[in-house]
Amino acid sequence: MTEALEGQTHDFNPIEISAPHIIYVALGFFIVIFGMFSMLVKERLYLGEAPIALVFGIIIGPSAAKIFHPEDWGGKDSEAPGTVLTNEITLEVMRVCIALSVFSVGVELPKKYLWRHWKSITMLLGPVMLWGWLVSGLLIWALVPGLDYLAALVIAACVSPTDPILAQAVVGGPWAEKHVPTHIRHMLQCESGCNDGAAFPFLYLAYYLTVNRGKVGFPIAEWVYHTWLYEIVVGTLIGALIGFLARKLIRFSERNKLVDRESFVAQYVSLSVASMGLTVLLGSDDLLAAFACGTAFAWDGWFQKQTADSNFSNIVDLLFNVATFVYIGAEMPWSSFVNGEYNLSVGRLIGLSILVLLLKRLPVVIMLWRWIPDIKTFQEAVFSGYFGPMGVGAIFMCTFGRLMLPEEVSVPPQTPNEVLALTIQPVVYFFVLASVIVHGFTIPFFAFGRKAHININRTLSMHATALQNNEPTWLNRMRHLATSGDETETKEQEPGQISVVEAMRMGLEKQKQQGIAIGEEEKAESSEGTTSSHHHRHSLQHFRTIRSISDIEDGNYAAEDDWDGEDTVEMRRYKERRQERKTPAAVAAAVEQDITEAQRTEEPESMEPDEEDVYPKIREWVEGHKIVVEITDKPLDEARTIVIPIHPDDYDYFKDAKSPLYELLSKYEAKLEHAIGWDKDTNLSELSKLQLYENKVVSKVSHFAKKLASERSAVKENDTEEDEADAPEVVIVRPDGTIIDN
Repeated sequence: MTEALEGQTHDFNPIEISAPHIIYVALGFFIVIFGMFSMLVKERLYLGEAPIALVFGIIIGPSAAKIFHPEDWGGKDSEAPGTVLTNEITLEVMRVCIALSVFSVGVELPKKYLWRHWKSITMLLGPVMLWGWLVSGLLIWALVPGLDYLAALVIAACVSPTDPILAQAVVGGPWAEKHVPTHIRHMLQCESGCNDGAAFPFLYLAYYLTVNRGKVGFPIAEWVYHTWLYEIVVGTLIGALIGFLARKLIRFSERNKLVDRESFVAQYVSLSVASMGLTVLLGSDDLLAAFACGTAFAWDGWFQKQTADSNFSNIVDLLFNVATFVYIGAEMPWSSFVNGEYNLSVGRLIGLSILVLLLKRLPVVIMLWRWIPDIKTFQEAVFSGYFGPMGVGAIFMCTFGRLMLPEEVSVPPQTPNEVLALTIQPVVYFFVLASVIVHGFTIPFFAFGRKAHININRTLSMHATALQNNEPTWLNRMRHLATSGDETETKEQEPGQISVVEAMRMGLEKQKQQGIAIGEEEKAESSEGTTSSHHHRHSLQHFRTIRSISDIEDGNYAAEDDWDGEDTVEMRRYKERRQERKTPAAVAAAVEQDITEAQRTEEPESMEPDEEDVYPKIREWVEGHKIVVEITDKPLDEARTIVIPIHPDDYDYFKDAKSPLYELLSKYEAKLEHAIGWDKDTNLSELSKLQLYENKVVSKVSHFAKKLASERSAVKENDTEEDEADAPEVVIVRPDGTIIDN
C-alpha cells in the first residue's frame, strides 16, 4: 500500500446530492406512503391518486420546498414560461402517460363496444366537442386581454378533451360502481379514450389560421390532407392494424403454449408503447393510434377475460399517474398566474375557470341528450354534462402548441400571437388545477353528503349473500369463539334463535334418550346400522341450518363441560380413526390403492355463491320518473339498460321502495299481465329476477309503459290545444264603445 503524497488528503464524501436522486427518494417514499393508506384514501375518502399527487408535487416544487424545479432544466433562456428542453421533456412524459391510459381504456371496454355504441360516441366527439371548443374560445377571448378569437381557439382546443386519468375519479372506484350506471361509465370511459387524439383537428385548424392570418384556402387545405387524412385516418388505421395482428398472434402463441403468463399480461405496456412510438415516427396521431390498438386488441373480449384476475394494468397506471401528476404539480407556473405583463391575474383566471367548467359541456349535453342513445334520463344527461375533467391531455396539448409557436417573444407582447405564446401554458395549467379540485373532490363531497360511508363499506364488507336476520351465508359454516373469558351471561334469545351450546346439548340429549352413551357413540352407530347414522346426519344438518347463531357467550353451560378441550366426542373419534389407520392391513391397503381409486368419505358441503358471483346480475333504481333496470348476462359482458317510464303521481311511491320493479309489478299486476299476454299460473310479482329475465318480462313491461306514456302525452297535448281553442277572446273597449283590435 503506497503512502499518500505530501499535501494530499483523503476526501471521503460519498453522498451525491442531485435533483434526480432527490426526486427518486421523494417520489418513491410518496408512493410507499400512499400505498400504505390507499384503501383508506380510495374506498373511505373516495379520492383518487391524482389530486393527492398534484398536491405533493406542489409541495416539493419551486413554490414551496424547492426540491424539484423542472423549469431550471436547460437554463432559462426565454421570456416565455419554461424552456424548450423542459417543454420537450414535459411533452414526452405526458405522451407516455396518456398512451398507456387510452390503451387501457380500449382494452377494458366491453367487446365490440365502438361498433354497438358509435352513435353516442359520435355525438360526444362531434357536436359536444365542437360546442365546448367554440364556447371556451369565446370565454377566453372575452376575459384574456390581447388575444383575438383565433388565438383563443388555440387555447380552447387544449381543454376540449376529457382526461382519461381524472375520469377514473368519476367513473371508477367504489362510489361510481354503486351509484353510476354501467352504460354511463362505459360511455364516458370510451369518450375520454377517444377525444385526446380527436382534439388535434381543433388545435391544428386554429393554429393554421392563426399563423396564416388573412389566408383561408391554404390553411384549410393543409388541415384536410395533413391533419384529417394523414394524422387522424392513417394513425387510427395503423393502431387498429397493430392491435388486430397482435390479437391474432397472441391467441396463436397461447393456443400453442408459446407465451408465459408474465409476457402475456405485459402486452398492456408493450403494445401501447409500440403503437405510440411507430405513429410518432411516422408523424401521425399517436394518441388515437394507442386507443385504436387497445380496442382492436381486445375486440372479441378474449384478452380481457384471460387477464380478468390480473392487476398489472392498474399497477402500471398507478405508478405513471402518480409520477405524472407530481410532475404537473411541480411545474405549475404560479408566478405567471399573477404576471401583469401577460395580462393575467388570479381573479380573472378563477372567473374564467368557473365559466368554462359550467358552459363548456353541460348546456350542450342537456340540449342533445335525447339524441345520445346511451343517456337514458335527464339526470344522466346532467351527470354526463358535468363530467368534463381537464388533466394530462390538456397539459400535453398546450405543451405541443407552445412548441409550435415561436420560442422568442417580446415582453410585454405586441401581437395576439405573442400573447398566445405567453399565456397558453399558464391558462391551461390553471384550468387543470381547477378541474382537479372540482372533479377530484366532487365524489367525496357527494359521498359524505349522502352518508355513503354507511351505504358503501367496501373495506370491511364481503358482499355475501344474506339470509334471514341479515346474516351472511358463510356465518353458518363458522364456529363462534368465546371472547370474554370463562364467565358468561345468559342473554335473552329472540324468537326462533338458539345458541351454539344449546344446539349441541339438544343433539346430545336426543342421543341419550335413545340410549346411546356418549363415550360409545361411534360403536353404537356401527352396530345399529343406518338408523343411527341417519339420525346423526339429521342432527348435524339441523345444526348447520340454524337460522341465527349468537356468540358462545349467549350459552350458560356447566363448568364440567369441556367443549374446547381434549375430552370431546370429536377428539375421541379422531384418535380412534388415527389408531385404525395405523394397523398393518390399513397401511398395506393404502399403499396398493391407486390415487384415482380413492373414494370420498363424504360429499363436500356446497357453498352458496355470493351475490356478486351470481349471473345474470340485475340492478334497479328510480331516476326521475323512470325505473332503470340494468342487466349483465355474464362476467365482463356489457350491461343492458332497460328504462320503464312511471306516472309522475307514482314517483313518491316507488322512489323509496327496496325493489321498485317488484313494487310496479305488484301494484299494476293485473293490468301488466293482460298487456304483455302473461298466461302462466305464477303471478308476475312472485317471479324471481332470474325468471323475469328468462321470460323477458322487463323488456315487455318497458315497451308497454313507453307506449302508455306516449299515448298519455298525446292526450295531454290534445287537451291543451282544445283548452286554447275554447278560451274566450279578449277584447279592449274604449269608453265610447269602440273596440280596439289586438
